[in-house]
Amino acid sequence: MRARARDEPVKGRGRCPRCACRKVRQFRQGVTPFYARILEVCVNCGATWEPLPPGGDHRDSDGTPFPFPEPCDNCAFRAGSPEQKDTPEWKKMMAKLKAGGVFYCHKGVPIEPAGEHGFAYPKAHRKLRLCRGYLHMRFAKLPSAEPAPAKAGYPDEVEHLCFVSDIEEPS
Repeated sequence: MRARARDEPVKGRGRCPRCACRKVRQFRQGVTPFYARILEVCVNCGATWEPLPPGGDHRDSDGTPFPFPEPCDNCAFRAGSPEQKDTPEWKKMMAKLKAGGVFYCHKGVPIEPAGEHGFAYPKAHRKLRLCRGYLHMRFAKLPSAEPAPAKAGYPDEVEHLCFVSDIEEPS
């Protein structure tokens, strides 16, 4: 069996996004609110990631992942999120989005605490899933760089965070 390249998508839940191994274990973490409460770890390579939500990992025929149907309960775009509480960084992120940046979900991406966004994102952006919270905001109305009002929360169903990319990869 050949090793997967970092940019290859893993098809399906319960597989390591780094080595595609099916020996995956879940554990509950309470160290930081930045990551989800439930994480998965690969027994083979030690990669750790936030699991994909229930309901399947829907992808296009070329492997491009579809956004999840609903925003997650720890989405950066929900009112009161840690991202919005960091007002200077939130304003910078909103300015990047207004200038054409794209916001990707981190679900299924290996955790990399020392990384720029806390995750080891693949280099090929087409392999990443757009954030549903970002899409709701983008298609409703791109707000000012102010945090969302407290009444605009999202459903408490699934957990995820996202990151911003300044460059959108050509199709």
